[in-house]
Amino acid sequence: MKLSNLLLIMILGLSSCKVAPIIEPLIDEVCDDFEPFYETTDSNSTALQINCPCETKTFDLSTKLVPYSNVQSLIYDCDIERFEQIPMMPSVTRLSSNIMTSNITAFPNLEVFKNNTIMETPLAYELISMPNLKELSLFNVTQFPDVLGTRPLENFKMVYENTPSYMVTVPNNLYQLANLKELVLTNMDIVSFINFENLASLESIKIDKTNIIRFPNLNNQWSKLRTFELSEITMRGGVPNFFGNADSLETIYLSEMELSENLQERIYQTPNLKALTISYCDFNSIPENIGNLTTLESLVITTNQDQVNTSISLPTSIDNLINLKSILVSLNSNQFPSEIMGLTNTLESISIQDNIGHLPAGIRNFDVLKTLKLTNCGLTNLPSEIQNLADTLEKLYLTGNNFDEITKQQIQNWLPNTDIYY
Repeated sequence: MKLSNLLLIMILGLSSCKVAPIIEPLIDEVCDDFEPFYETTDSNSTALQINCPCETKTFDLSTKLVPYSNVQSLIYDCDIERFEQIPMMPSVTRLSSNIMTSNITAFPNLEVFKNNTIMETPLAYELISMPNLKELSLFNVTQFPDVLGTRPLENFKMVYENTPSYMVTVPNNLYQLANLKELVLTNMDIVSFINFENLASLESIKIDKTNIIRFPNLNNQWSKLRTFELSEITMRGGVPNFFGNADSLETIYLSEMELSENLQERIYQTPNLKALTISYCDFNSIPENIGNLTTLESLVITTNQDQVNTSISLPTSIDNLINLKSILVSLNSNQFPSEIMGLTNTLESISIQDNIGHLPAGIRNFDVLKTLKLTNCGLTNLPSEIQNLADTLEKLYLTGNNFDEITKQQIQNWLPNTDIYY
């Protein structure tokens, strides 16, 4: 069966009084013989998707879209010519499209624009006429109007797939987005945080697969920042010491990057941090001042998998983390991290991904432990003392170990109320 000459797929959302039916695409043997079926659908739908696989067919959207005055969310997947045909649709507040032209003014009340595929045309200057625009999510957009920095944007996401002939940097005027709350940058060539200290409303920063020149270095910058994520980045300058003044910062996530002792020491000054993840990073030791993070509730530390000959231990100051509820460690160690034995009355979840060989009898002292994960730990048995956790332990994960059936049954007898996974 071949697709018709013009296939328009209508995905219907909720109307004001009922759930609208989903209209299935019609298929015909000959594309040229197919007629559009807008007339047969519910024009009261609040969500609409337009696909044009038969783009050689001459067709005018301007009249066909007029009845759809209640559409709030529009997904557009046709060409530039048909985008220009879209009539005034003031009810639309969310638009997903790989096309943007001056006809963006057809959506005067637009709040969210999402571009999920390569957009070869520049962002339209007419964005200046979008007084309600709060979120831009862009994929491989390289041309930005100067007015971008004048919009009241709260969320701005730039995602790229760089090639040797397609390298992208941050727009020069991005720092003007004074209302920006969320900044996501992926696969950039260069990020230079010049004047970015002006982004006083930032609550979340996420940067990955990117070269970074430098961060701003001012006290009390980004005073509302709650989440800070760096993944697979190359630093071309040091990270400034803003962590000690970041009172609102609650989550730090660092992945697959070189982690110097100096950077760690600065991070461990964050006064109100609740969640810290250091995932498969390249580092040689963990500074003692990690014990300063007394508000920390969740800790994940896993070293670079290529560092198979480097064994790293937790510092003794770990027992200062009096609010820690969850910990995951994978440090190429051949022993149970005894440093956590001082947290027996706080830890609710322990995950270990090291060849520790055996579990110490002291496990019985973790009297609030609910989840214990021992993955690929080289275990053949567990200490009988684990039965002291029978009233509290809810889940026990033992995947990647070598328990025989007799031992498995013994563990089950010790922990009759625990869900056990091998």
